[in-house]
Parts: sequence; C-alpha cells; structure tokens
Amino acid sequence: MASVAKLLIKHKEKYFMQELENELSEFKASKKLVKEIDEAYSKDFLEKCFSGLENKKQFSQKSADLMIDLWLEITGLQKYIQKNYSDDWGAIQDVIHLNLSEELMNAHYDIHN
Repeated sequence: MASVAKLLIKHKEKYFMQELENELSEFKASKKLVKEIDEAYSKDFLEKCFSGLENKKQFSQKSADLMIDLWLEITGLQKYIQKNYSDDWGAIQDVIHLNLSEELMNAHYDIHN
C-alpha cells in the first residue's frame, strides 16, 4: 500500500500544482506564492500532517479540513499568506483548502479501494 504522502507527491505536478497555479494567477506575486506552497508540500510535512488518513476507513470533509489546517500551521504557510497577502489571504486559503481537500479525498479512495 502506498502512503498518503507518496500519493500526494505523485499527483503534485500532474494536477495539484498546475491547478493551484491557474487558480492563484489572479493574485499579486502568484509565482512566489506557488513556490512557497510547493516548498511546504514536502514529503516530511505531508507525512506529519496526513499520515493518519491511511488508517481511517471513513473520511469526511471535516477531517480533511482539520488535517489541512494542521498542515498550514506546521509549514508556516498560513502565517506567510496572512503576512504577505493581507488583502486576499482568506481567498487564497480557500483555494488551497479546496484543491488539497480534493487531493486528500482522492488519496483516501486510492488507498482503500
């Protein structure tokens, strides 16, 4: 069985980062923001924040939101976004949440099916 982190990294370039880059393109300095997100999307952080997904038979949107909030906090990405994108930080976090939540749901499905 593949780990959640390995699945998330496997699909990172194929879908996740491209989708984020497209959706975040309307924000000032989006290239730098995407680079910060990419750095926060390292295997160590993914393992630390999302590894419990492998053990969950049932997985809800609330569980995904809690895991994503932990990831944003541990990586320092939440503070970075709030500091550097003070006018748009809520919208930026929503974009990240939506896309990462979808990735987590897909990873959960792949692991348990």
